[in-house]
Amino acid sequence: MTGFNADEIFEMALQVERNGGRFYRQAAETTEGETRDLLLRLAAMEDEHLEVFTRLKDKLGPSMAFDPDKEGARYLQFLTEGKVFPISGDQKLTGKETAEEILGLAIGFEKETVVFFTGIRDAVQGEEAKRSVAVLINQEMGHVADLSARLLEIRRG
Repeated sequence: MTGFNADEIFEMALQVERNGGRFYRQAAETTEGETRDLLLRLAAMEDEHLEVFTRLKDKLGPSMAFDPDKEGARYLQFLTEGKVFPISGDQKLTGKETAEEILGLAIGFEKETVVFFTGIRDAVQGEEAKRSVAVLINQEMGHVADLSARLLEIRRG
């Protein structure tokens, strides 16, 4: 297994964000009220993350080597096989999921995204790039908290 260069890493990050936004929009179509509002807000945030990763990709260029020791390559392979916000575009939603099921899926996806973005943060060179990715990680962790809070509200009735 080989390492990944910056272009490949950022393209994967862009795809994760695209698929995340698509997932949240699709999920919002099957929910209502506060859950729908939350999902639409998260979709908009994923769009903002796309812009950040696009700027980082353009700024850093393709030459940055990633994972020279191959330690993260297995995780990234897992990602490219569609285990995190499926790369294939298959969002695993049938339209029959309950709000609780949707929120549970979203929480799992966000946790995986945090792990992936942490790998990106550790791989990028330069403090500005590391700070930019760290901000996105914090926002993704905020998504987990928001989704978890909404799930708890629903479960409490």
